Amino acid sequence: MSLIKQLWLGIFILVTLTFSTSVLVATFQSRDSYQEQLQLKNIDNATNLALLLSHSEKELTQLELLLAAQFDSGHYQYISLTTADNQSLIRFDAEETVHRAPTWFKRVLNLQLNPGVAQVQDGWMQFGTLTLQSQYDYAIDALWLTTLALARWSFWVAFVFGVLASLALRFISKPLESVVQQAEALGQRRFISSKEPATLEFRRVVKAMNILTGRVKTMLENELQRAAELQEKSQRDPLLPCFNRGYMLSWLSSHYASMVDAEQKVAVLCRISNLANINTLLGREKTDALLTCLIQVFSIKHKESVVGRLNGSDFLAILPYNDKSEEAFEALYQTLETTLFAVIDKHHAQLSCVAIELVSANNTESCLSQLDTLLSDLAVTTLSGCKMQQAAAIKVHGSNYWREILPPLLDQPSTLPRAFPVVSSQATLLHHKLFLQLDVQGELLAASHVIGWIKRFGLISKVDLLMCKTAIQYLANNDGVAFAVSEAVFTDENHFYQLLSMLKHVTPATREKLVIEFSEAVALEHQLVLKSIVTACKQLGIKVGLVNCGYGLNQFNALESLALDFLKVDAALIGQYQDGEVQRLLTSIIQLGKALGAHVIADGVHTSHALQHLLPLGFDAVAGAAVEYKPKA
Repeated sequence: MSLIKQLWLGIFILVTLTFSTSVLVATFQSRDSYQEQLQLKNIDNATNLALLLSHSEKELTQLELLLAAQFDSGHYQYISLTTADNQSLIRFDAEETVHRAPTWFKRVLNLQLNPGVAQVQDGWMQFGTLTLQSQYDYAIDALWLTTLALARWSFWVAFVFGVLASLALRFISKPLESVVQQAEALGQRRFISSKEPATLEFRRVVKAMNILTGRVKTMLENELQRAAELQEKSQRDPLLPCFNRGYMLSWLSSHYASMVDAEQKVAVLCRISNLANINTLLGREKTDALLTCLIQVFSIKHKESVVGRLNGSDFLAILPYNDKSEEAFEALYQTLETTLFAVIDKHHAQLSCVAIELVSANNTESCLSQLDTLLSDLAVTTLSGCKMQQAAAIKVHGSNYWREILPPLLDQPSTLPRAFPVVSSQATLLHHKLFLQLDVQGELLAASHVIGWIKRFGLISKVDLLMCKTAIQYLANNDGVAFAVSEAVFTDENHFYQLLSMLKHVTPATREKLVIEFSEAVALEHQLVLKSIVTACKQLGIKVGLVNCGYGLNQFNALESLALDFLKVDAALIGQYQDGEVQRLLTSIIQLGKALGAHVIADGVHTSHALQHLLPLGFDAVAGAAVEYKPKA
């Protein structure tokens, strides 16, 4: 029983006992008073009537008339006159009447009245004995009515007292609710602070929890700051807001290692010739500002772009693919050219851009080789310009084909998903990561390969719902499933509630095995919505995690209040595990995860060598092509 209910019960018992006792005491005091008055009345009436009879003639008729007159004028139960030898001369008895007081009330009161007794004289001789008893049923009726009135007033007084007590209890216990909420939040690894209440006991508890929260926040801030510094040092270009060569090469390697399930991308290589002359003409600060503007063009045109500097004048960008990639590439080049030549004259700088679809190559070396070849071919014909080489395989089907075939495929999935195990450092299965597959005319095709078409036709919400339905079905024969949701969950409220409604119809035991994953970049862009989504998932018992982590954790507001269950480090970071600076960054992310109480997972582990070197760093689990799970017999 809760404390509030116990206090309520205590107040109810106290009020009931108090006013019940008041009614009982008042009733029995009134009974004693009535009993005493009736007893005195019996004695006085008997004495006065005996005196009257003593001075009257002792004729039986006259005596009977006097007693009858007295009996009729008063309220008597009986009047009796007996002789000296105890022979009855005259007796009057009252008829039985119906009274208001119930029988049980009479028994409880139990009025005990002794009759009034007096001697009747005839001169100096005793004539007889007069005995009378007053009618006390009227007194009982009066007591009954008085008790009812007192009970009614006591009830209303008790009711008003109860209302006032409940208001007082609500006022007193109001700080307790915030204390409980903060304690529950801490139990769920959401480190929040609360205002200290005025109540001394509550204030001490809240103060202690706030101190704990403050320490965790300080620890997280230190780890986030350290991770940000290590990231700048190991992943970012020292002068420009973009990644360095090592990260870009690692990104390409991780992409080709998971090519089967990877989303189709386009690689763009941009070269700014005569950068040294530009630096001389503009100065270092203005040149860096110009390069920054050029880098920002990529993120403005394509918010999902990944941009890095390969060397002084070469920049590599990874952009999303669609059927109009060539047109988008030309528009991008025009914007870059306009930005460049708005600052520097065309005679002093040249801009060359080439692009290929990543599916055209089999590995990182092949990709960079094709880009270099295209750039060399372009340099033969023009100093500035752009050229894109598309993969023939992708151009087999156009937009009309995908517009017709995708909707029915997403409404009725015809194949099982691809599932990859996520194995803990103790060699136990954490969960399976699911990737959706579509049966396109008998060929299994990863949904990520056509994600560009899906987004273009506005079908991304169907993919999320299908992925959720598939994950629930997969749990029928498996323990633990993780699946990623798209940005539509953050931008489309109706879509989120559809997903939530589907999850609500699942049993709690099934929901506890589900893990919903959000991209770090997308979650960072929608932080306010993220908190409400995570809260809704937590209320259903569903675990949540961030994937592709490692670059924006320090940019989250109140990361400690999200109660994340998993942090999956980006495969591009994992690919650089042999670099000393990257190892320190990974260690910092692991420490951050431990402070949050979240499992830190190394994603994209594609070699046994990487597997052997990553677990000793402190990762809670690993995932990738080199990770296998063998159930214990």
